[in-house]
Amino acid sequence: MEIIPYLALFCRSFQEYANIELIDKEVDSEIYDIRNSIKIYGNRFGKSKEQFLKADEKQDDEFKDKLRFDFAKKLNIHYNLGIFFTKDKKIIGNTQLISNALNLNGLSDKEKSTKSYDLGYQLAKIINSISEGIANSIPVPYITLRENVPTIYYDDFNTNKNNFFNAVIGKDINLFMLHILSNINFVKYVLESLFIDENLWMFRIKYITVYHAYLGLKKLKAHIENNRIELAYLDNSITPILKNGEILFASRFRNCMMHYNMENNGIFSVSEENFNEEKMFFGLVEDCFNGESYKQYLDKINCFGQQMEDLLTQQFNIESAHLKTF
Repeated sequence: MEIIPYLALFCRSFQEYANIELIDKEVDSEIYDIRNSIKIYGNRFGKSKEQFLKADEKQDDEFKDKLRFDFAKKLNIHYNLGIFFTKDKKIIGNTQLISNALNLNGLSDKEKSTKSYDLGYQLAKIINSISEGIANSIPVPYITLRENVPTIYYDDFNTNKNNFFNAVIGKDINLFMLHILSNINFVKYVLESLFIDENLWMFRIKYITVYHAYLGLKKLKAHIENNRIELAYLDNSITPILKNGEILFASRFRNCMMHYNMENNGIFSVSEENFNEEKMFFGLVEDCFNGESYKQYLDKINCFGQQMEDLLTQQFNIESAHLKTF
């Protein structure tokens, strides 16, 4: 379920690049919204917070309604959040993030199942059409896949009362940080485990996820400072990470990662001096980052993502999770 926003991003981006209509009109707005769920951290903190708390409220109501006795609804004995982990307790996703990204809140179990299947079918149909179209025009490169799908574990929590969240921080910030961490780690520990470093789609997804996590931390820092929240330790921890990120996200390079077009206002994004068909992205990395190679830049992105992961993981009581298998 967590890969669907990235598939939606691919389908929308290719449609825009090729300037052809691939997505059925009845699902186009749905796929557009799912694609934009990746970019939610670019909003001001208040807007993201409102959306996450609304999703939390809907999940809370849904699971309260499953209780047999009404008096039990006020006791917070139900679970409204499932968190997914790797075997060594790396957070790789959560149910509220998925429900919010795919617009599943408020639907019955049967409606969720039907909608999820339909989304997967529509995206697969588009991707298959693109793949066949490309194969009819140019040789399709062989994609190396590793058989490293991790075993997924989970634990269930109540967001109103649990030992897993940071008690010093409000539920809104806990959820905000949990969702950012879920995005980073899903890409790192699930998707990335399947692909080799030279897979450029994987690099794009990693770059986009890390970039929006960076935006999320910027919004969180501004929220803490603007509202004078007594979280100096968190503010001080975020500051050096943001400083490290400032040099990683050059706008010219970012535009090419977000979209498939490698030109801006009719000008090709790679200079003649650095253009090389044998290089990753034809030399775009070298052109945007003072001659740095793709491998050097990838290492910096990985290091930066690790810094954010470490900071966010430290905000939760990971050891309190009791892992279960499906």
